[in-house]
Amino acid sequence: MLQFKNSGELEIEGLKATVVSQELGVRASVGMDDLDVGQAMTRRMLLEIPYDAEPGEYPVRITLSSDKFKRIVYRDVVVMD
Repeated sequence: MLQFKNSGELEIEGLKATVVSQELGVRASVGMDDLDVGQAMTRRMLLEIPYDAEPGEYPVRITLSSDKFKRIVYRDVVVMD
């Protein structure tokens, strides 16, 4: 799940989130509604892990973008048996 909160001073229009794991060779993205000032939202995103992926932690890059900004954050996903 991805959680977002607009703690800035302007509405964010056309927000999009993209999740990429180069090690796993997967990519997923989701477009969202506009995000008003002070508004928060949660989106569920399906990241299809290859069946032959070894259990462990894998880094993912999450890119949040709109027409006016781009932010990249890194998190880990855990693949279990």
